[in-house]
Amino acid sequence: MTASVLSWTKSNTSKGAGGADPSAADGSGTRTDGTQRVFTEANLKSVLQSVWNNGGKPDTIMTGGFNKQVFSTFTGRASPIEEAKSKKITASVDAYESDFGTLKVVANRFSRPRDVLILQTDMWALAYLNGRKMVSMPLAKTGDSERREVLSEYALEARNEKASGGVFDNTIAFAGYGQVASMAEILRRCGDDLTRANVLKHATTLAGFHSPYFLDGVNFSYTPDDYTPMKTLYISQFNGKDWDISDKPVTE
Repeated sequence: MTASVLSWTKSNTSKGAGGADPSAADGSGTRTDGTQRVFTEANLKSVLQSVWNNGGKPDTIMTGGFNKQVFSTFTGRASPIEEAKSKKITASVDAYESDFGTLKVVANRFSRPRDVLILQTDMWALAYLNGRKMVSMPLAKTGDSERREVLSEYALEARNEKASGGVFDNTIAFAGYGQVASMAEILRRCGDDLTRANVLKHATTLAGFHSPYFLDGVNFSYTPDDYTPMKTLYISQFNGKDWDISDKPVTE
């Protein structure tokens, strides 16, 4: 059994309240999870700068499926592009051009959904035990059957943990994330006037705001006279295996 990237990453991190990095950057410690919060570009930039200050040259951002979608809503991403000829819509981010270089953005279904890793991949490797790198060994013969086993023992090698980093304790609650984003927009519109009357005024005039967890073309429709959250929706139909979403939204 080998320690994971989480047990090595200590120098360049952003974490939630109560979270703690491993006590030592040698793979022997464990990470203490903190309070989950929304994955933001500001937290990502903070870690990227810390990695750069420590001499790293990260090339890959690795995240779970939920926060990969959050990543695609960051400021700077162009609006979804529809190619009429090919009937293709491009609405994802696969590369991030930062102040410290361009990084690939990779969705990893095997990493923890709450973690976003910023990696300099050439500083990570597999270290095989001597004589244990994919060794083929014969097993007892049964009749005319000849069988073999493949044996390998390895550990994760961190060549320089300061060349990588991570944004940890990110929320994976999609509805909660959307509600927080909507409330943040209301407070932004309120400015310095956070009285009940002003918050209510902007909460009931949220028409036209596109929450990052909405599909394209769907916006809030709140008005002072109509509290219906939205009047444009996509129709989805179960095909026996998955949900098929309509090509175009339906408006009331």
